[in-house]
Amino acid sequence: SWIRMLSLVLGATTHSFELMLSAFITGLAFGGLWIKRRIDRIECPVRFSGYVQLIMGTLAILTLPVYVLSFGSMEWLLGELPRTDAGYSKFTLASHTIALVVMLPTTFMAGMTLPLFTYVLIRKGNGEASIGQVYAANTVGAIAGVLFAVHIGLPLLGLKTLIVFGAALDILLGLLLLFRFAERRGRRLELPAVVGASLVAVVLAVSMANLDREMLVSGIYRTGSSTAGDGAEVVYYADGKTATVALVATPDGHVSLSTNGKSDAAIDLLAQTSYDGDEITMTLLGALPMAYMPEATTAANIGLGSGMTSHTMLGYENIRRLDTIEIEPAIVEAASGFGDSVARAFTDPRGRIHIEDAKTYFSLNNSVYDIIVAEPSNPWVSGVSSLFTTEFYATITRHIVDEGLFVQWIQLYEFDNGLAESILKAMSQNFSDYVIYTTNNGDLVVIARNGGTIGNPDWSAMFATGVEEQLAQYGIKSAGDIEFRRLVDRATLLPMLEASDIPANSDYYPYVDLN
Repeated sequence: SWIRMLSLVLGATTHSFELMLSAFITGLAFGGLWIKRRIDRIECPVRFSGYVQLIMGTLAILTLPVYVLSFGSMEWLLGELPRTDAGYSKFTLASHTIALVVMLPTTFMAGMTLPLFTYVLIRKGNGEASIGQVYAANTVGAIAGVLFAVHIGLPLLGLKTLIVFGAALDILLGLLLLFRFAERRGRRLELPAVVGASLVAVVLAVSMANLDREMLVSGIYRTGSSTAGDGAEVVYYADGKTATVALVATPDGHVSLSTNGKSDAAIDLLAQTSYDGDEITMTLLGALPMAYMPEATTAANIGLGSGMTSHTMLGYENIRRLDTIEIEPAIVEAASGFGDSVARAFTDPRGRIHIEDAKTYFSLNNSVYDIIVAEPSNPWVSGVSSLFTTEFYATITRHIVDEGLFVQWIQLYEFDNGLAESILKAMSQNFSDYVIYTTNNGDLVVIARNGGTIGNPDWSAMFATGVEEQLAQYGIKSAGDIEFRRLVDRATLLPMLEASDIPANSDYYPYVDLN
């Protein structure tokens, strides 16, 4: 829950996760160190453990109002820091401070529990075996907690309620320890006061913490603003299993799909005078490969996004099967809000949506496709860069027919040339030929051939009846409207890539994720 919360403030990068993990472990370490120096002087360690649990649960709930304040801190921070290397160092330090303020008090108390419980069991004569018992129970509990939070807690209870629920378990355990193991009956007189104080703390903290949806989906770590924008309305919100997903609509008809506060797809539903830049990219992801392989009948799409790419591909009558692989169920529910713009992705019987991680899906599924399209989120998002590695591309080629096509979306914004080179090197190691198109100022579409040369496109096949009108909506009415977007091919690019000392992006050396 804390990781999900802080991802909405600090960002969903690997670096942000490292800061959160560091803060969490720091609290555990200092809590353990503090109790180590005092544990022998504790008169009743069980009773002491009860109070530790009570305080830990109360502090956990208090992280909610503290978390709300962190949005204002981040907004001020981004307004003050320069966009330089020195500014980024200060940003990292400040982000770590935010993670510490949220986590440290509670984890400090949590760091005491393992030594205390072990100490109690050893004093009872259980011997050193009790250390293994406590660690085993702790590990099982941690696994069970993660499974519960991911599959039940976040989707059904939501972020705020899940944190309150977890904290309440701590408080209940503390009360149980105080009630059951009080050494003298007179000690039990303190229970009503303790229960009352705990309830007051819970009520106050919960009432003080208003997790406003517009604030949560603001993407403050990128925008510097703690609001979704003037007149913006959050029309869908869900704390999904893998991400917090939202649909945000503006008064002019612009609707964006965001994951953890970052917009991943946007469509102008009014489409009266203009269109969103994402729309042309998502449309060409589905349309361009049809010009290079008009005879294709089977396809897979990695990442549903808005659903527009799948919608476009299903506009071609010769496509008999389209499997769309999406890891987050909430994305599927949210994307349906784009309505007619993506309708075929949800209603066409030739298309199927599979809720699964892409690597797992292809590992368990032996299907082979004529075309596979990959439209993941930005490579800097934690975990996503693994879909841009040489190992992933090697795996994906086994699921593409000989001389079939792989289509990759690469976002160039919030990126640099070295990172793009790393991805293209990985593609060059696994695909015999490719051509790169630019769809707008910040996005590339790479059409790669699995064996053989890329060949010349048949633009008439791309302008098929089912998609011709959609392409025209974005100003693509002839072959010339596509040709001028052609950037470079593999043969032209390869000498530059070979001369570069940038390594190919790999699972074993994740250059893109780290940089």
